[in-house]
Amino acid sequence: MRFLEEKIVKISEDMICQKCGKDILEGQNALREKYTHQGKIITTFYCNDKKCNPPNDVGYRLFVSAVVGIIGIFVWIVI
Repeated sequence: MRFLEEKIVKISEDMICQKCGKDILEGQNALREKYTHQGKIITTFYCNDKKCNPPNDVGYRLFVSAVVGIIGIFVWIVI
């Protein structure tokens, strides 16, 4: 499976969160992830609750990487 995209979208029809099973009503925002696997595109939807962020949350990983990088540069400059 290869990751393609992670995006917050406005839902056009009622969906169910893939992690907690909560209903996502039409017109609400949700996190959409797209993967490709054996030539097919797989789309999953998650609600906006913090506990439902998928384990491979790309935005969170980028944030953590940036913070670690900034702290590393700061420590390197101070020492």
